[in-house]
Parts: sequence; C-alpha cells; structure tokens
Amino acid sequence: MSSPYQTRPAATPIPGLWRSDRPRLLAALVAVGFGRAAVALGTAYLIGFAFSSMLGSVAETRIVTLVAVGLAMLAAAGAVFTALERVLAEKLGQSYVQAVRMTLFGQITRTPAREAGKRSVGASALRFTGDLSAVRQWVSLGISRLAVAVPLLAVCLAALVFVSPLIALGVGVVLLAGALVSLWQTRALRQATRAARRRRAQLAAHVTEHVAHPGVMQAFGQERSERSAVRRRGQRLRRAMIDRARAIGLIRATAEATVAVATGGVVVLAVTAGQGVGPAAAAVTIVGYLVAPVRDLARVGEYRTAATVALEKVREVLTRPRRPEPPADAPDLPDGPGVVDVHGISVNGLFGPLNARIEAGEVVALVGPNGAGKSTLLQIIAALGEADAGVVRLDGAALTDASAKSVRRAIGVVAADVPLLRGTVTDNVRYGDPEATDDEIAAVMARCGLDEVVQSLPQGSLTRVGERGARLSSGQRQRVALARALLTRPRLLLLDEADANLDPAAGRIIDRVIADYTGTVLLVTHRPERAAHADLIWELADGALTTRRLSYAPPPPLHLSA
Repeated sequence: MSSPYQTRPAATPIPGLWRSDRPRLLAALVAVGFGRAAVALGTAYLIGFAFSSMLGSVAETRIVTLVAVGLAMLAAAGAVFTALERVLAEKLGQSYVQAVRMTLFGQITRTPAREAGKRSVGASALRFTGDLSAVRQWVSLGISRLAVAVPLLAVCLAALVFVSPLIALGVGVVLLAGALVSLWQTRALRQATRAARRRRAQLAAHVTEHVAHPGVMQAFGQERSERSAVRRRGQRLRRAMIDRARAIGLIRATAEATVAVATGGVVVLAVTAGQGVGPAAAAVTIVGYLVAPVRDLARVGEYRTAATVALEKVREVLTRPRRPEPPADAPDLPDGPGVVDVHGISVNGLFGPLNARIEAGEVVALVGPNGAGKSTLLQIIAALGEADAGVVRLDGAALTDASAKSVRRAIGVVAADVPLLRGTVTDNVRYGDPEATDDEIAAVMARCGLDEVVQSLPQGSLTRVGERGARLSSGQRQRVALARALLTRPRLLLLDEADANLDPAAGRIIDRVIADYTGTVLLVTHRPERAAHADLIWELADGALTTRRLSYAPPPPLHLSA
C-alpha cells in the first residue's frame, strides 16, 4: 500500500553564497579593492614625482609640502579602506555562517530521535564550533580577501606595464610561479587538515562522553586507563596539528619568497632597463603594495582547505534521514476524543505490518521482549519516528497530513529519547507550551506532584537543571517530563517506560495521573502490576502485534521482559 513514509525528503543543500545580502557585500569588497588600488597608484605617483623633481637639486618647500600632504591623505584613505574591508568581510562571513548554521540546525531538528542518538555528541558539537568557524574564516578571510586582492593586483600590474612592460612581465612571472607552487602545496595541507579534524573529533567525542559520565569510570576503576586513552588521543592530535602547521608554514614561506624575489627583481630590472630614479621608485612602491595581497592569497588556500574539510562534515549531516513534514498549508487535526488507528505500519527488519485500534479514553499497555520494537512503534505513533509503510490516524486524520503544531498539541510524550534540557524546572515544564500562563504551569505541576518536589529544591522551581535532567533524581525528572507532556492537555498520552527505575512514591504519581487522565494512554512498561490496570494489552513479539482485552479477573501471565 502507498504510504507517506515512502517518500523520503531529498538531502538538504548547503546555502549558496550568492543569496540574501551577500552579493551586495561582495560587490562592496571589490569596490574596496579598486579603492586600495587607487591609493597604491596615487602613492606611487607622488613618490616617483618627488624623486624626479628633487633629484640633483635642493628640494623646494612647496613640493615637499604638497607631496607630504598628498601622502598623508592617501594614507588616511588607505586606513579607511582597510577598516571598511574588515567590517564588510566579517559581515559577509557571519551572514553566510548564520545561513549554514540555521540549515544545519534545521536538519538536526528534523532528524528522528533514534537516528540522532547514533551520533557522537562531541562530533556533533564540533559541527557548530570548529567546522562553522572554518567556514567563516574561508568566507571572511578567504573569499573576502580574494574580492579585494584580485582587483588590487590587476590594477597594480596594469600600472607596472605603463611604467615598464619588462618590470611588469618579470613581476607577473614571479607571482605566477609562486601561485603554482602554493597550489601544489595545498594538496598536502588538505590531507593534514583532514587528519587533524578527524583527530580533534575523536578526542572531543571521547572527552565529552566521559566528562558527562564520570561515575562509569569510577565504578569500574578505569580512571587511569581513561587518562591514558585521552593522553594517546591528545598526542595523535598534537602530531596531526604539527603536520598541518608544517604544511601551512611551507605555503607562507613560499609567499614570503615570492614577495622578496618580486621586490628584488623590480630593482634589478629597473637598473637593467635604464629606468630613471622616479619610475624605479614608483615601481618599487607599487610592488610594496602587492606584498599584503600576495601574503593574503597564500593564506586563502589554507582557509579554503579547512573549509572544504568542514563542509564535507556538514554535508554528512545534511544527508541524514529526516522526518517527512506536512506541507505548510496542511490542515489542523480535527477535534476528537483520542481514537488511535494503526494501519499497516511496518519497519523493515523489525516488525509489521501492524494493525490495531485504541478507543477514546482507553489505557493500553504495550509489552514485549527487549528489541521487539516497542519504543520504535511508540515513536511512529507520536509522529516522531518514520515507518517504511502504513499510516497512523488520530480521530480519523492521518498524522502525516496534519499540521505539525496541531499534532504536537494533541500528543504528549514522555520517553528517554525526549529528555529534559538545560534551564530551570519551570523552563522545562513551559517548553511543552511556551504560551502557557503561570497558573497553568502551577496547575500541571501540582497534578504531577511536582509542587512537592520543588519545595525541596534549593531555588524551588527556579532551580537549574543540567543536561538530560542532571541534578535531579530519576523520579524528579519523570515528574518534570510528565508535567511538560500534559501542559497542552493532549488527547493522547504516550509513556515509554516512564515507570522505569522509579521509587514507589514516583510510581504512585504516574498511576494517579493515568487514573485521572481523561484522554487516551499508550504506555510501554515492563511491570506486570502496571500492565494489569490497563484496558487493553498490546504484545509486540517476533514482528507481530497481538491484542488482548483485560477483564476484572486477575490477568494471565504476560510476555514481559526483565
């Protein structure tokens, strides 16, 4: 049968540079390049004029004054152009990186939770720090400098042709040779950069995982072993970074040698061609203005190489599977009591096709052995996971055809893959509905027994919560998660092992919430006593789903894993 899940979204493209205000910024940088070229030519002319006018005679005060004033004005104009270049370059870099950052984050927000869980936290964080920093440097220090340096070099070389074609030819040959050598050296730099980036990601992933869970090391006495592992990874990163620095040093040395040979060549060619002192001084001045662009161009390859490696990793993220989203004009879910229809749902290699129905207001316990796919099925019903075929309907409407906002308000989820976030207790509860009033927050907290919890916390409901609910007990975390899920008054409540590792008091809170809840409840549980209070049992095993309605008599033994 056809299914909305069978159409996978295409890979998200990396934003183009020629979008938004970036073409205007690039045009402004090119204009700055021409402006700096004008400053270079004006300075060269004044210096050549000064040498020609004052040679062999006593310098006239008027000439000296005019030359000095002219040079000062040109120096001021050059300073303005330099400052303007830096601001425009940073604007260009930040504009592009913001576009890439939002595209990257948008992709991550659409990645199924279980797919995201397969990725290293340290490596993922590196995308938003090191990788985007490399991209910003390429745009603001690479492309921007190219936009300025190319017109500056072109105008200066044209001016050298006017002064002396022989000098222009010599300087052009030297610059071309330097560029070719630098281009050849870029290959080694690319390999070194890729190796350094890989070593940095490995170290970041290892350290992030172990810093977040020091108790694992301590419980098994692996502190010394892990320190040795970090030391080894750090040494590998050190060697990789030194190799990269060596490759960068060779490219920069080539640039310095190119500038030195070009400057010396101008002097030699000027003497050989019998140029006057004035033209020779002008030619040397022009070459002097080429020093900075040549050095900048030498680093362009460095920035481009780092950005190329970084964008490879960004593309890996943008090609990950994504949850299909309804069109922007998708209708809201119709109002209803919470009837759930699972029709033909299957996940290749795991289960299906599955067919089942939950009537409004029923409590259903989903049981089965570990690895059977219970959490996967729950995520598909929550419209957070992706099936290979089939459709889930809530009150007759397919979840994949309804607006995302209405689906999220209709379904509340408590699961390990939907943990708490950094912030206060109140922040985490309000995350379920940012528009909720303080009274609504207080009511749902009382409903979940959270009001008793916050009284014992140092700063009450303003107590800071760490990543994944750190600094709270398991029972406290579940109460916060339950309050967050109930804040929108959903018609369907999905609980994925919400009763796992809870003390009796926290377990009673969950029982009370389920008993008082007027909507439909589907819970994954491994506890027979909790499943016994359900209206219906769904047992998922060996890829098939069987259902059994409970009576008031004691239930028969269930296939519940330990």
